[in-house]
Amino acid sequence: MDQNKSNEEYDKVIHSCRTEFFKKNSEYGQSWQRYRAASLLEKICIKLERIQTIQQVGQQKVEDTVASEFPAIINYSILGKVKCREWENGVAVGASVSLNELEKMYDNEVTKTKEVFVRKNHDYGESWRKRTIGFMVDEMLTKFDRAATIHKSSLAPEKKRVHFEEIFTDICNYAVFCKILTDEGIDVMV
Repeated sequence: MDQNKSNEEYDKVIHSCRTEFFKKNSEYGQSWQRYRAASLLEKICIKLERIQTIQQVGQQKVEDTVASEFPAIINYSILGKVKCREWENGVAVGASVSLNELEKMYDNEVTKTKEVFVRKNHDYGESWRKRTIGFMVDEMLTKFDRAATIHKSSLAPEKKRVHFEEIFTDICNYAVFCKILTDEGIDVMV
């Protein structure tokens, strides 16, 4: 597979997620600011557990499609990275920022996340294209479990922040992979 095509698909998914995030931000304001990084991980876990349950049971009773969960996971991951940055810089949880500043923070975290994608995609030879969505959901849940263990640990706050940031990055990239694959028509039930 052409890595340039993957980069273009990645950008398309992120553009769509960014558009959705800022649309919701204009409708609801910055209510997401109340969440701490660990709470955003919990939001992601709820989405992932829903997907896993639907895959295991083979049916769903809520209207939202499985594929529609991936953009939410991507945006929660980016927001988690923003919260980690606030944690690092000492910005108070719940502090509102200007739209311009929020756009810069969002885009900065997307850039860093994509840089990891590009490096890993190169080294792993687009291995993600051969994985099932079920595997990637399991992988994201494993990342969540690691974060939960780290959150409860006695690690210094700075070390926790670094681990959380890495976990949000990995979850975001796996969710982007899933969104690309669902857009290509890959079955979400496996």
